[in-house]
Amino acid sequence: MRKRHGEVYYRSAGIGTAHHLYVHLLNKAARIQMMYVPYKGVSPALNDLLGGHVSAAIVSLAAALPHIQSGRLRLLTVFDTRRYAKLPDAPIIAEEVPGFEPGRAWIGLLGPRDLPGAITARLHAETVRILNSGEVQQVLGNNGLETIANTPADFAAMIKQDAKIWDAAAVSAGLVGQ
Repeated sequence: MRKRHGEVYYRSAGIGTAHHLYVHLLNKAARIQMMYVPYKGVSPALNDLLGGHVSAAIVSLAAALPHIQSGRLRLLTVFDTRRYAKLPDAPIIAEEVPGFEPGRAWIGLLGPRDLPGAITARLHAETVRILNSGEVQQVLGNNGLETIANTPADFAAMIKQDAKIWDAAAVSAGLVGQ
């Protein structure tokens, strides 16, 4: 890509999405310049990739997984901090670009700042119980997703850490001022 500076294009689900911002972080870390073509969602980007109309796209693993497993798509790298159990041979981005640490895309349960501690503890315990159930683990695993049932304090720290990464990516992408 360094030899084709500004000539390599990638597609993603839309402006400001994690998929869009990952490459702004990657461009800076790897000293490359991939050019962005926004799509209106994962499905259109994935359909054009499957149809051979585009050469690269950054899409969710859940959407791409069946096509990777069938051999219709080749997974180049995973933007995460650890390899996925379903695709143990797929490298993570830090293996391709040493030192690169992507922000994580996650889904979390949040509540009001003044939520009583007892309610927070109960919600956390029930959420962990549900996340650890065999049925939920199977559904998430089949879609390339993994659970992180961390503590509320750990989750708050993770949000703060990731916010710094995403803020820098948004500035790099020109979505917000410095």
